[in-house]
Amino acid sequence: MSHPKVLLQCISRDQVAEVAVEALLDEEESSYKVVEIVASADAPKRSYKDLFASVKGH
Repeated sequence: MSHPKVLLQCISRDQVAEVAVEALLDEEESSYKVVEIVASADAPKRSYKDLFASVKGH
């Protein structure tokens, strides 16, 4: 599987922790979902609720 070329940035442990906390606070949208955390300089800003809702779950 080839991925489009995207300029990726490093993700801090604080950012990973923030996503984990947001997932715990919004169990309705985040339950039974697997997410991959990546950073991209040109990614649009979206709320965590929207991001979790955009991931297909079980």
